[in-house]
Amino acid sequence: MIIKFDKLQMEMISEVAEDRRKRYENVASNYGTTRAYAKDFAGAAGEYAVHLYTGLPWVARDTDYEHDVGNLEVRTRQTHNGRLCLHDLELARKNYPLGQKFILTRYIKRGEVELAGWSWKGMILRKGQYVDGRTYLPNRLLHDIETVLL
Repeated sequence: MIIKFDKLQMEMISEVAEDRRKRYENVASNYGTTRAYAKDFAGAAGEYAVHLYTGLPWVARDTDYEHDVGNLEVRTRQTHNGRLCLHDLELARKNYPLGQKFILTRYIKRGEVELAGWSWKGMILRKGQYVDGRTYLPNRLLHDIETVLL
């Protein structure tokens, strides 16, 4: 499913991304990767797309104490075939239950986000491929986004 943003929504996402950039400009990424405005923008767009689709509240800021959207965690990739990924550093910091749901979104075209699917922590860790501190779930194992709220 593709979610398209209008100009006003894109401006709001940009403001959220800029706030995140300012907040973390002197802090390394929580996931052991390089921080970049483009990643913050894509992440905010992915979260906002899930908010629009589900109607659940969006926190709109990075926090270790609240979920991204409602009770869901959102992971955004910037490639067409990007996979859902959990980082060891994140799992060490947060105490997600095995049933915690993670949604994969892909920001692959300006103003559009693909809601690729979802899975839960236990499945990702059990069926995923572990590479250099990250566990990647094969895309074929994602559940249809239409079932995320069931």
